Amino acid sequence: MNSPYDPYRDAFRARLDSSARGARPAGIFGATGPLGKVLGVVVGIIAVAAAMAMSVIALGAILVVGVVGGAWFWWRTRHLRRQLRAEMARMQAMSGGSMPSGSGSAPGQRAAAGDVIDGDFIREAPAPSSTTPREAGGSNLPERR
Repeated sequence: MNSPYDPYRDAFRARLDSSARGARPAGIFGATGPLGKVLGVVVGIIAVAAAMAMSVIALGAILVVGVVGGAWFWWRTRHLRRQLRAEMARMQAMSGGSMPSGSGSAPGQRAAAGDVIDGDFIREAPAPSSTTPREAGGSNLPERR
């Protein structure tokens, strides 16, 4: 289908010819002069202001939902906190005294059988003698028994 008149091809060639001559294509509103540039700046400023307003509204909504959700969760778990406090008081009464927070037994008391004690230890090495075995004529190997 090679017709002598192709409207798409002719429109494309017309665009190429006009851009080759230095003519600029029309913008989205058709105005590329000073008035179009001022209008573009004004529309851009309005768009940025609207985006900032929307972000402030979204942040406020997220904050309100978070506070309301946290208050609801706090209210719904109040009975569980009460139960935990009563259980801690009962366990302290069974152990015969007040327990320091965060430990299973009071300082100085031995742990009951089966208790797991989490802690660190320090290994104290014996003080070095004034002479080393090599200086005294011996070797660094341990003695045989």
